[in-house]
Amino acid sequence: MFDSKYVFLQRENMPCYYELSFDAKVPALILKVHEDFVKFLPPLKGAHVVETLLRDFKFSCFSADWLGEKFGFNGCFKRLEMEDNFLVFSAEIPVLEKFRMQMCHYCQGHKINLLFGGDCLVCNATGQEKKMKECFSCKNSLYPEDCHWCKGSGKMPDSWMDHDSLYAVSATFTVFFSLMWFGQQVDKFVSCKKSQLLFVETSTIKEMGGAPVYGVYGITFIRWLRQLAPGHIKAAEEAMKTAWQKMNGSEFEGIDKMNTWCKVRENGWLSINCPGDRTGLYPAYHGLSNGEGYEFSCHNVDSPRQQLTLLACLGALCDIARKEIN
Repeated sequence: MFDSKYVFLQRENMPCYYELSFDAKVPALILKVHEDFVKFLPPLKGAHVVETLLRDFKFSCFSADWLGEKFGFNGCFKRLEMEDNFLVFSAEIPVLEKFRMQMCHYCQGHKINLLFGGDCLVCNATGQEKKMKECFSCKNSLYPEDCHWCKGSGKMPDSWMDHDSLYAVSATFTVFFSLMWFGQQVDKFVSCKKSQLLFVETSTIKEMGGAPVYGVYGITFIRWLRQLAPGHIKAAEEAMKTAWQKMNGSEFEGIDKMNTWCKVRENGWLSINCPGDRTGLYPAYHGLSNGEGYEFSCHNVDSPRQQLTLLACLGALCDIARKEIN
């Protein structure tokens, strides 16, 4: 049926043809794809998966040129400089809640303190401040001073939830990862001395459980995990915290913090959890075999927020592993 032999990452090593990374400073998810592999990829213009996602989510466009400045739905992946024969793309973590802005009432848009000089501290020298509206919660309340939302002020920022930006990034990952499936064919191997660490697949659907993350941890990656002492991988947990805070614009405390972890257990068993109802990534089966990788699956990954948070963790893990693997 197939013209090429397939290699299964959990049982065999293969040259690295793509990699996931995490940039905590932006923050952004980083994708790297080997330039030799790009020539094997089918054209995306008019592709069924692209047209289906364009229709279902009503995105404005899909940028399909791998060598262009932008890639993906609404151009949400920005192409960076080449790195060691890899094309590099940055997918900035979107902010969910967007605020309607108006001219700063204090500096009148000049960005400086007109009375005393220096930067305007009211607007942090931006010349703008959040537009306010009547609090939806306490406007008819007998005790507005007890309102949880506005703290008794009667007003709250005028904002909206920009789910489209999150879906655009999630859907672009879905297209990207589906293309990376072809990298398991022997005749599409690239000239790279590094080993492929993991293989990821995702989906993007507007329903419960509609943003799954699953895939395979490769032999090299699991060998590295087995060298670690059982316990938390703090840098990976910090990546999830950073991504979640960027999307939600709030402190990472309480139940969200309690429900977020990245733990390695005996024999390289990796357990990842993010905010949600027992939402995370786990080995797909028990009885892990020595000398092999293993498949991982997910549970209750309902939203792009959770999906991108888990991808941030996987990207951070790849960064750590790549630095420590000889």
